[in-house]
Amino acid sequence: MAKKLKPEPAFSSLAPAREILHEESSLRCMVFYLGSGQKIDIHRSPRRVLAIVLEGEVEFFVGSTDERERLKRGEAILYEPGEPHGFQAMEDAVVMVLVV
Repeated sequence: MAKKLKPEPAFSSLAPAREILHEESSLRCMVFYLGSGQKIDIHRSPRRVLAIVLEGEVEFFVGSTDERERLKRGEAILYEPGEPHGFQAMEDAVVMVLVV
């Protein structure tokens, strides 16, 4: 049966905020709320990660913090399993992340 996933924006001036909208063994859906300059440190996932910018402008780390892709609202990036990734907001931003 269909399940409506409705994010509830929750920015924090202290650190990025994360909201888990759905979680099961084959799918995790999260929304990150980042103030300008806030970041998610580089890390790895054993599964594919699809990140979609819903609001703002974000720099995504591609393999290291030295290599970056800047994305705007409506753009997305796909990471393969085990690929180092993370991101930093260039302005207040909302990013949806699907781990599949």
